[in-house]
Amino acid sequence: MKSYLKFLSRNKLYTAIEAVGLAVSLAFVILIGSYVVQQYDVAHESPEWKRTFVLGTNEFLGLTYWDKSLRLLLLFLLASDKKKKKMDC
Repeated sequence: MKSYLKFLSRNKLYTAIEAVGLAVSLAFVILIGSYVVQQYDVAHESPEWKRTFVLGTNEFLGLTYWDKSLRLLLLFLLASDKKKKKMDC
C-alpha cells in the first residue's frame, strides 16, 4: 500500500484521472440506485399493489424496461423447463 501511495504522489496526472473516474462512476451508481428505488416505490405505492395487473402485447408489456426483461426471463425459464421435461420422458 505504501508503494502505491508513493506511485500516486509521483504521477499527478494518473492520480487525477483515477480520481475523476472514481467520482463519475460513483455518481452513476447513485443515479441508477435512486432511479431503481423510485421505480420500486411507485410500483408499490398502492395499498393493493399485489392485485395490480399489466395489460400489453407480445412486444410491449408494462411501462418500463424491467417489465419486459422480466417477461423474457420468465419465457426463457419456461422454455428450459419444457426441455427438461422432454428429456425426462
